[in-house]
Amino acid sequence: MDVDQLKMLRDSLLQLSKSPEELRTLIPNFVVDIEGDIVSDFENAFVVLSGVLKKHTLTYESIIAILEINNMISIAMTTEDVPDDFFTNSYIWTEIRKKAAQVEEELRNL
Repeated sequence: MDVDQLKMLRDSLLQLSKSPEELRTLIPNFVVDIEGDIVSDFENAFVVLSGVLKKHTLTYESIIAILEINNMISIAMTTEDVPDDFFTNSYIWTEIRKKAAQVEEELRNL
């Protein structure tokens, strides 16, 4: 279960780190709501974060980044009147992608 939790977190961060264009090439065509799908994957991985932290040592910076990603996603997903290009052109999603890439790199080396 431990490796599965780490892989779940790492894979969800890898998806979050990708641009919308990259995601379209990675995710099957039958997935209609790519953004919703990757957010859901991260939310599921976030639930098992405590299990990952019990078994693996992460830097404080990575733990903080994961918490910030979760907070930014919560803000982004609860914002009313989200523009169509929000996922591609917003400051929040750009920051999510940057933070996710940094943490995913650390997790890859565990």
